[in-house]
Amino acid sequence: MRNLYFDCPAGISGDMSLGALLDLGLDIEAFKGELAKLGLQGEYELDISRGSKCGIAGITVKVCLLNEAHEHDGVTHSHGDEHGHRGLADIAALIDASALSQGVKAKAVGMFALLAEAEGKVHGIPPSEVQFHEVGAVDSIVDIVGVCVCMEMLRVDKVYFSAVNTGSGRVKCRHGLMPVPAPATAELLRGVPSYSDGTMSELTTPTGALVARAFADAFGPLPNMVIESIGYGLGFKNFDFPNCVRVILGHDAPSEAQAVWVIECNLDDMTGEAMGYALGKLLDGGALDAFYTPIYMKKNRPAYLLTALCAAEKREAVQKILLAETTTLGVRSHMAQRATLERWLDTVDTPWGKVTVKLAKGPEGLKVSPEYEDCRRLAENCGQPLMKVYAVAQAAAGLKFY
Repeated sequence: MRNLYFDCPAGISGDMSLGALLDLGLDIEAFKGELAKLGLQGEYELDISRGSKCGIAGITVKVCLLNEAHEHDGVTHSHGDEHGHRGLADIAALIDASALSQGVKAKAVGMFALLAEAEGKVHGIPPSEVQFHEVGAVDSIVDIVGVCVCMEMLRVDKVYFSAVNTGSGRVKCRHGLMPVPAPATAELLRGVPSYSDGTMSELTTPTGALVARAFADAFGPLPNMVIESIGYGLGFKNFDFPNCVRVILGHDAPSEAQAVWVIECNLDDMTGEAMGYALGKLLDGGALDAFYTPIYMKKNRPAYLLTALCAAEKREAVQKILLAETTTLGVRSHMAQRATLERWLDTVDTPWGKVTVKLAKGPEGLKVSPEYEDCRRLAENCGQPLMKVYAVAQAAAGLKFY
């Protein structure tokens, strides 16, 4: 699988994301050709140039509207009032009428719908009544559609993001000075791991937050993968650190290590029946494994540590089950690595019927384990001891597979 990782220690914006993706080595002329399908030729020029921030080389992307003046992500470019007020329906119609691919159209319109929902919540109006102002301008339409085009060109399977640095202080918006992150940015960052390192500047813009919200399959450290290429998208502001977004493209490592999430909580006030029910719900809900460990809590009270292991895409679902089906008021989680053997299922014949066996290819040969439920069913149906059925199935597997 091809993986893409966004590293955002200096925050994220639309133009920085676009520059980073192009810096991976995409065909810039092919990219411009796709953007031309928007039908906005004559309204803007695309300035794609190489530069550096604190010694880090990368690509800067600037959308210059012709013969007009505007401010984009804190930097003066070109812009006119006729581009400054667009509703969701206007932007959706513009994109839908273009010759872009259906995948790019759907993703871009979906991103603007997310933005309208966030803006509407901030201002207390329906999304359909939102006028995007700065974000509705041609430059930001190009940023958002451009990112969608790049992602389609890359054809990645999984997209990961680091935690996002928002910056701090205040930012000047259309409605006055606003705290950082700006209200719409904060809404878009719901569910996105975020922090501020104290830098007095807006590091994450609404468009940048939108990119993270729309494309992230998971958040966390760099996943286990073989790196193919790295791109840097440069911002316009200057700090004493590299103002850039870094993207890392790679594929799954050939090793057997897999990233899993470990989610856990302490329980000292649940009945055994409720605990058993919760464990079953976790296993049915996508946990790779779930188990209890006896522990002692404050005042030497006996309790249990409930631990669930799951893949990144199941993290939210497993966490929701823990919070809903147990008495805990919070959970802890961290990423871990696990190594697994290649495994598959087969069947063997016994005097009482067929038994499913699990096979795993280990460094010293095959490992075979009869499935408990099949052995239990045959033992009950045929009046045989469970361990006898298990032993016969194990022997049959040895004859068949060794």
